[in-house]
Amino acid sequence: MLIRSASWTALLYVTALMASPNPTVQAVELTQRDKDLAINGPIYRKLVQMKDVVADILPPPAYIIEAQLTVLRLIDQTEVAMEDGKIDATEAKEIENLIDYGRKLKDGAPGVFPGYYERIEVWKKDLSDATPDEKLIKKLLTVKSVAPATKYFEVRDSTFASLIRAGDVKGAKAIVRTELKPMYQEHRAAIDAVVTRARRLTEKIEKEVSDKLASADTVAADIPDQESTLHQGHPDEGSGI
Repeated sequence: MLIRSASWTALLYVTALMASPNPTVQAVELTQRDKDLAINGPIYRKLVQMKDVVADILPPPAYIIEAQLTVLRLIDQTEVAMEDGKIDATEAKEIENLIDYGRKLKDGAPGVFPGYYERIEVWKKDLSDATPDEKLIKKLLTVKSVAPATKYFEVRDSTFASLIRAGDVKGAKAIVRTELKPMYQEHRAAIDAVVTRARRLTEKIEKEVSDKLASADTVAADIPDQESTLHQGHPDEGSGI
């Protein structure tokens, strides 16, 4: 998960402070505000929490699980419609609406939700490949998971959709079983790998920043109170010698 704005600003700020050759600067500048903005600080945790809330509710646009669910819904709806041997006008409209919703998951619904390829293009630009870990995550999401998803959409929007409109439930089920399901599973394997790698990288970054904050606290504790030292003056001062 990417955490933007305040938390990343704090990360860069803390890193700069840790790089300072002057330990006094490190100790003095690392205020409570800095700690509040840092990774694992209260503001960071709120950002993560709200992003997790949204992620738990909305269908993930860069993962075709909702598209797969829509395919299964189409099978079910068409099977029910064909119980009397034909699809009437109302049933045909409902089926077409589901087919259209599946297309929107791919292409997007302006002002409502982004499409699959729109989000992939965003990640192609936003994800870094500066380190081996980041490079692998980017490749898994924008290359490895995209190839089977692209094939999935092609088959779904052509062969599968035609069979559904014709009321050929048996043929549509065969396409799901022999083509769409294997493509979805290949896509999901890449997505699962992205999640695993991204979690590891997040934990690594969190630990690095936590260690830096702990180091700054240690430095601050070891530096004497400069104001008290100035008030004490020179040890011989006032001795009359």
